[in-house]
Amino acid sequence: MTPKRITREDIREMVRQATVVHDSVRAEMLAPHPRKIAPRFTATQIAEIVGIDRVKVDNKLRSPQYPVGQIALGKRRRTFDLAETREIVARLDSFPKREAGTPGFTMSCVNFKGGSTKTSTVFNLAQGLALRGRKVLLIDLDPQASASTLTGLMPHTELSEADTAGLLYSMDTGDAQPDLNYAIRKTYWDGLDIVPSCGSLNSAELILPQMAANPKRDWWNVLNEALATHRLEYDYILIDTAPSLSYLAVNAAYASDGLLMPLPPEQLDFSAALVFWDMVLELMDSIYTARGVEKDFKFIGVVLSKVTTRPVSVMMKGFIQRAFTQYVVTTEIPASEANTISGLTFGTIHDLVDDDGVARATTKLRQGFDRLVDLVDSSAVANNWGA
Repeated sequence: MTPKRITREDIREMVRQATVVHDSVRAEMLAPHPRKIAPRFTATQIAEIVGIDRVKVDNKLRSPQYPVGQIALGKRRRTFDLAETREIVARLDSFPKREAGTPGFTMSCVNFKGGSTKTSTVFNLAQGLALRGRKVLLIDLDPQASASTLTGLMPHTELSEADTAGLLYSMDTGDAQPDLNYAIRKTYWDGLDIVPSCGSLNSAELILPQMAANPKRDWWNVLNEALATHRLEYDYILIDTAPSLSYLAVNAAYASDGLLMPLPPEQLDFSAALVFWDMVLELMDSIYTARGVEKDFKFIGVVLSKVTTRPVSVMMKGFIQRAFTQYVVTTEIPASEANTISGLTFGTIHDLVDDDGVARATTKLRQGFDRLVDLVDSSAVANNWGA
């Protein structure tokens, strides 16, 4: 008996069925709200964000110039919503401010291999920076659209290419856009805007090679030029790229002041990272040779992620530190069950609060991301906000 061949229609039915199940699971996980809602914050958490003693923060919050927050029924402590928290952080004035007219800092999160925590790293980084009062734009350049999903969107059913960065790459058609104003939308996380993605963004990967074949088109510079005005509006522009060195990833790199690579201490990830950076160098060399365009970065960081105490993990950490020397940042992101918990709820470590019953499980993971936020923010300030 000849086995049945799988046709396009069979695949279409598989996608339809998977979409129904996915949307059902998502609706159940996010019930009773159709959209995500940011958690509330206590005075203790605010004190940790700004690095000020809790007693001093309590004294400040007694002043009428600060938000009053609210006390939930059956609770004794005051909590503040995200907008109030950001206002309090700004009033405490604990972080240097970007001066008007100074460009914000643009950074891409990159990796050649899936499963490196690239998206969760860049999203938690965006949330953490927003908590500091920074204004952040997250650009999802991965057609898999995981970062967009973390905002509560359903890219597969809600979005089209016109909602993504794809219109930047429409070449000479009437749909081409000079910047991203058409695609920027607010998220549930105050201070964090997003340019979402969906599968249709793959069309840019077909158009960019055509641009590259035209010696009059600076194909690598499309995103960089589109961000010119946005850099004056946002303190940070963070870009989530696909797990490959695609044409879109190259656009992201050439638009960035810095590159951040989350790297699990595993043999295959280490090998893939080496291949990635070798290919980045080869590409930069080829663009310089062909067009005389030089590119440099203000920051390149390799952050160890999914770190465990297993002997092989410890051994690979040593190899990675020897290989990437000064580029390995001084903080690391531990492996944690909280990754699974937050993943099941389409959330991040910043979405989880004490009432979720996972505070102890998330402490080390949250501290790792907090240190990464501090490192990136300090680097941006030291580099004059990308100017």
